[in-house]
Parts: sequence; C-alpha cells; structure tokens
Amino acid sequence: MLALSQVIAFGGDPMRILLFGQSAGAGSVIAHMIMPGSRGTFTRALSESGAPGSGSLEAVQKIGDSLASSLGCHQTVSRLACLRNVSAGAIISAQGALDGPDGTWGPTADGIAIPEEGVTKAFLDGRAASGVPLMLGSNTNDAAFIVYPIPGLSPLNSTTFKTLLAATIMNQTGFPSVPRDALERLVKRYGPSDTGDNTPLYSQLLTDRIFLCGSRLVAGSKSKVGLFGSSTFLYRYDYAGKYRKRCTNTWGKQYGVTHTAELSFIFEKPLYLFGPEPDSMLCEFTKEDEKFAASMGHLWARFASTGKPSEELQLGLGLGGKPYEELQASWRPYEASTRVSGILRPGWGLEREYRKAYCDLWDNVLYGIETMSSSGEGK
Repeated sequence: MLALSQVIAFGGDPMRILLFGQSAGAGSVIAHMIMPGSRGTFTRALSESGAPGSGSLEAVQKIGDSLASSLGCHQTVSRLACLRNVSAGAIISAQGALDGPDGTWGPTADGIAIPEEGVTKAFLDGRAASGVPLMLGSNTNDAAFIVYPIPGLSPLNSTTFKTLLAATIMNQTGFPSVPRDALERLVKRYGPSDTGDNTPLYSQLLTDRIFLCGSRLVAGSKSKVGLFGSSTFLYRYDYAGKYRKRCTNTWGKQYGVTHTAELSFIFEKPLYLFGPEPDSMLCEFTKEDEKFAASMGHLWARFASTGKPSEELQLGLGLGGKPYEELQASWRPYEASTRVSGILRPGWGLEREYRKAYCDLWDNVLYGIETMSSSGEGK
C-alpha cells in the first residue's frame, strides 16, 4: 500500500493508478494481475513486450542452490549466514554465470505471493484482478535484439535452427507436459530453409514464442472473464522511427521494430535504450517522429486516466493524425472470438488474427489449448 499512500501524498487520484512496465517489468505487471497481495493497489495495468509465466518453486530452489554453491555456501545450516558475507560483486558475477534455461530468475509460483498453478494458469482460470483495465502488446520484431547480437549465429542453418527451436519447448508450470510431436509440428509450421540463412526466421520464432503469443494468450484469457470495468486492449507496435544523424544506423535494418523501440516515442525522448553508445546518444527525431511521439504519449496518458486508449480516436483525431472517418472502426476491447487488435504506427490501424496459426500452435504445445489451427493447418 506504499504506492497508494505516496500517490495521495503527491495529490494524485487513488482511483487512477497505472501499473506499467516494459520487458521484465511487463512480465511483473502481468504477475501482479494475479497476485492476491497486489489486489486493490492499482486500477489500470499496462504491459509492454512482456510474457506471462512463472517458475515452479522446486525449479527456482535448484537455481538458488546452484548460486549458493558457486559462491562457496554449501548445504549447511549456516548457508544464509555465509551468503550474507559474500560481496555484492561476487553475487552479481555468479548470477550472470547462471543465465540460461537452468538459471532463469523471475516470478515463482510459491503458493503465497503467486498461486501454485503459476501466472499463466491463473489467467486461464479467470483469476486475474477484476475491474482492472489492461493494455498489453508486443513489438513486430521484439526478439531481434536477442538473436542478432549472438556471436557466430548467422548464417543459421536448418539443423542448428531445429536445435534452438527444441530448446524453446519446455514444460510450463501448472500445465501437462508438452506433446511428443511438438518439435515436428513446429518445424513444419515455421519451415526452416535447408539452403538459406534462417536467422530472420529464428528471430520471428522467438518473437512469437516469448512476446506476441504470450500477450495474446493473456488478452484472450482476461477478455473471457467479462467483468465490468476490466476491458483488455491488445496492440502490436510497428514503428522503428526515422531519426536523424548516425542514430539511424545504431541497430541496423535487420532489427526492424525491435525490443524497446516504442520507449522513445512513449516518453518523447529520442533514445534507443539498447543501442551502443556513443551513437545511441545522438538520436534526433524527425518531424514525423515528433508528431508520432506526441500521439503515443497521449495514448498512454489517456489509458492511465480513463482505462481506454482510444477515446481520442472516437473524437475523430486518430493516432498519428489519421482521421477517424478513414478507419471505419475504433480500437475496441479485445475479444478472443474476434481477435481484433490495434497497430501502433503513424496512421493508426486495426488488424485481426495476426499470426493466428503460429500462436494457436504455441498455445497448444505449451498449454494444451485446442484450436482449429493448432494441428498445423491454416495460416
């Protein structure tokens, strides 16, 4: 309740508190939506390029054991005292060495802060905070910032692609084991080339697996609850920016609209947070960028104020300056039956069933959800 008291102390409205985050912060926002201890502490939620999920208590305890042992604090009654005497620098170094599938840190389904079945299962079971509007989404090429910096990855042949794909298929907390034919079905769906470079395809696969399909799953799950005041809005951010000066080449064209690309425009500050310095410090908006940034900042502020991102569209302004009359529709709450979401770029728009067949397949592989296209058919 500390945040609530601080909002009041600074003259804010305790009935209009937005909890929002990006990347790992976005995943935390999603977790807070199902955490009993977080109920009543915020009234809107916004997740940018996050993913639902939580580790099992058993798995996370193993990570803790590995970390402690690597620091010389073995399984003894004095382990806690031992860890308290380890320097912060040593802990950070040891934690970095554990990064990967066996060393992932994040929300844990401990049965106290997070229900035992985990974050995703709680959403599917309709246990998300009621009466809290949610806006969430991903960037068109979110995972590019993960894939392209990997040394020696490109060109990526089909054999290595399949090995990397297999590593993304793992059992999820609260759900049955993945089907035995999961890898075969996913390979068939993505269709890696036997002769060409599969790096762009792998980037798309991780974007689907981590960001796009997870956001869609949460949006669809929450929309089914149908509680008053808990509308959900799903978006795809699709504008990398024009920019001036050397900043244009900071990432490279292959990155597309990658992770963090929206932050410059939400905060109206022309800076790629993951771009290498000093070039990233030289970013300057073009006139088009400035106009789009102003409308994006207004969109986020509008959601914080009203719980709806599209009120200005209904007044005929249109994101990016495009008249509402040309859109022939407004950005309405997401429904699993229609799957209409917003596209955030200059010249606002809507889309339906974006990469549906891919997300249907991931939903089936990871969570056992049956759909018409989860067998690998469809587009």
